[in-house]
Amino acid sequence: MECMMEISTKKGDSGYTSLLRGARVPKHHLIIEAGGSLDEANSLLGLARAALKEKRIKRIILQVQKHLFTMGAEFSVSKGGRNSPTKRISEQDVQWLERFVEEFEESLALPPGFIAFGQNEDSSHLDVARTSVRKVERITTRMKSENMIENPFILKYLNRLSDLIFLLACFEEKEDEKKREIN
Repeated sequence: MECMMEISTKKGDSGYTSLLRGARVPKHHLIIEAGGSLDEANSLLGLARAALKEKRIKRIILQVQKHLFTMGAEFSVSKGGRNSPTKRISEQDVQWLERFVEEFEESLALPPGFIAFGQNEDSSHLDVARTSVRKVERITTRMKSENMIENPFILKYLNRLSDLIFLLACFEEKEDEKKREIN
């Protein structure tokens, strides 16, 4: 397989990296931490998606992954900068998640109390992905408190996303017959 793009630029050897807007920042910068955590969450969602069998759930997760790429682009540009991405996390994206949260909450009828994770491998992949999304949410909250992001829908999206992933993990723990009833 021929690779057309050069992967190693060697420009990060000094501990600095470039943002989409061109600024160079240290690799420990909060924006880089957010982007790395977002990449981790996206990778873990990809692992979960690869393990799942339900096509509908796979499609939901794939769309979420696309939203996380959009979010990463938003993190990589300066607040109010002229190089702002054309696509942003929107109220419609949050509402899209909320519809699934409501649907799965109603159909799963979860018992009160805490749920022990690890009932099966598929749900465990989702549980790990959810904890990674929560890490992104914590970092994003810090970015907001430091006035580094302006899009109010990013935090809402991340909060709803962790709810949805929890519900998807619960769905994966259902027997196949029960899953068909829910779908």
